[in-house]
Amino acid sequence: MYRIPAPHTLIGVPQENLGEFTTLTMTLSVQAVKPDFIDWLNCKSEWKCRLTYHRHLTPVLKYISPPVVYQEAEIELVFDPKSIMNKIKDVASDDLPFVQAKIGLANINFEGYVRSDQGFRGWYNNNVRGIVGDQKITNNAPVNMLWETGYAIHDPVTMNTCDYAGTTCYEAKTVPAIYSIDQKEGYVTGGQVITVNGFGFGKGTIKPTIDGVPCTVLTQSADQFTCRAGAASEPTKMTKTITKVVE
Repeated sequence: MYRIPAPHTLIGVPQENLGEFTTLTMTLSVQAVKPDFIDWLNCKSEWKCRLTYHRHLTPVLKYISPPVVYQEAEIELVFDPKSIMNKIKDVASDDLPFVQAKIGLANINFEGYVRSDQGFRGWYNNNVRGIVGDQKITNNAPVNMLWETGYAIHDPVTMNTCDYAGTTCYEAKTVPAIYSIDQKEGYVTGGQVITVNGFGFGKGTIKPTIDGVPCTVLTQSADQFTCRAGAASEPTKMTKTITKVVE
């Protein structure tokens, strides 16, 4: 099955340029690309290849919270399904009311959060929660939500998070995360080898510190790294966690 992309993607214009239209109708042409030529497939009847977008049947993805995510993080999607629920009938017991949602190329897992018989209120902000899948570390990952009628369009204002100057914006930013550290205590003399488990350590330079003291990286993989603690000038006076920077 092939699902038509959102109209602004298909036409190649910014989404806000189509804001004044309630419907968009176009004739669909299909071509079969073969090794030595392109074969255009024509419709016997033009109306069978007529494609119409209806604003009231196009869900709108409003925002993702939080916009900074990591693998296995719990996130929330807020969206307005418009009138699409009127078109969705007889959802199988193991399916969702919508087809899928992704951050980058990885699916968001809604198991245990969304039921197949769950309804969503039209022309109203609904929310669903899910778990982020395996992600690449990136400063801007696209967020997409697919329904039976096609992809949801994005609210051009609320779907982007920008810095104060407005020069750097993103839909979702994926970052490394620490899940566990195998040692909770050490010595001011340093020398302990510490194993850190998490996500996003496979590429880049890791610069871990403990209480501000560098911990020299020994091994590094996608979900784990080890480092040797450096000597500290004095014992820790309060509980602090290990921090890192990946470049």
